[in-house]
Amino acid sequence: MALPREDCLDSFKAKLKEGGVVVGFQHNSGSHVVIEAAGYCGVDFVLIDMEHTAYTTSEVEGLVRTCELAGIVPFVRVPELDPHLISRVLDSGAMGILVPHIMNADDCARMLAAAQYQPVGTRGKSAMCRASRWGLQPWGAYAEWAKTGPVMVPIIEDASAVEHLDAILATPGLEVYAIGAGDLSQSFGEPTLGVRSPRVQEALRRSIELARQRGLHAMTLPAPDLSVELVNELVGIGVQVIWFGSDISFLSSALRSAITQVERTIPS
Repeated sequence: MALPREDCLDSFKAKLKEGGVVVGFQHNSGSHVVIEAAGYCGVDFVLIDMEHTAYTTSEVEGLVRTCELAGIVPFVRVPELDPHLISRVLDSGAMGILVPHIMNADDCARMLAAAQYQPVGTRGKSAMCRASRWGLQPWGAYAEWAKTGPVMVPIIEDASAVEHLDAILATPGLEVYAIGAGDLSQSFGEPTLGVRSPRVQEALRRSIELARQRGLHAMTLPAPDLSVELVNELVGIGVQVIWFGSDISFLSSALRSAITQVERTIPS
């Protein structure tokens, strides 16, 4: 019997291999209701953000569970390249991990090793974890799935990392990578431009050229304007994984718009 994570992750990967585009958003609110509603809206993935929130691993596990029930691929962005934390988040059932500030090929290799059990990688074995159905799934079956199942995503978001782009993307076992446009534009001294920065665009285009040669899939955030026009531009140059803002930004924008409209109808 296939696990829910296997079904939605298989669909996610198949869509990318067929040249399709997947769309998701960053989850900062901690709301399970938001994730459930996102499932009804047809969202492909949710990025649970541990880097810029106070989420505990216990809270992450609950959000991952809700993603599975909603038929959404749960990704988790950890705050740093920490193999122990990566292991714990994978044990919670996360289907993918984003790791910020990957600087070179050695960092990328360490990230990938953190998801692999020994002797291939450095991940410690625990049959009694949520990812293996609390030990009810035969260990061999879960360990086999874990070899290629979880999607490990290095975020390239520093000017010095761009210098090592070729080597990073040549790391064996990589499937998806992200260009962190916000931090990268800041690293280039253009903090307000995001993916509109000419230097970020140059890095993104070069990465996509390399990725096509290696069967990899590019991910980025269409910031600063989160417009459909910008998304179309990014898809046009080969971005396949669209990280479309955050749930808090959607809520704030909708509330601001609604309040402004209401205020306009109130007699002065």
